[in-house]
Amino acid sequence: MVLLVLVLPTAQPGPSSTSSEQSMLAAYDHSRAAPVRGPLITEVCPGRPVEYVIITNFGDELVLDGMTIDDGEGTIILPPGMVLGSGASVAFTADGKAFADLRPGIRCIEKGNASLGWSGRFALADGGDEVLLRAGDSSVIDAAVYGASAYRGDGWS
Repeated sequence: MVLLVLVLPTAQPGPSSTSSEQSMLAAYDHSRAAPVRGPLITEVCPGRPVEYVIITNFGDELVLDGMTIDDGEGTIILPPGMVLGSGASVAFTADGKAFADLRPGIRCIEKGNASLGWSGRFALADGGDEVLLRAGDSSVIDAAVYGASAYRGDGWS
């Protein structure tokens, strides 16, 4: 089963939100969602204040060997032997300090870390993009698609 997560960082309730935005966000009933097991993309921030992707493990402790995160232009290759405990989250970002200031308490691995592989140009477009979490065999575990992305592939319909 693939759980689809749509992240719209500009649609968070707050001083600049309209009342209709707030009511749409409040209307979603998370309690009716099917139980999820395993790693999922739980947050995507394509820009300010810092670009990042967060993966959360909703299953038993998991070794992330062979898993990758890609946006169709670049790939983050997760470190060999990396363990993600049950309920734990990890963020991948190009700016670890900015992320730590924004989200203290969430483990963060920064681009340039020797254990993390980056290939191509992994950079999330502010106007829309897709982020895919892939297993070692390249099958899609989870997909997050936002904004004006034209993605219509695995994990998204």
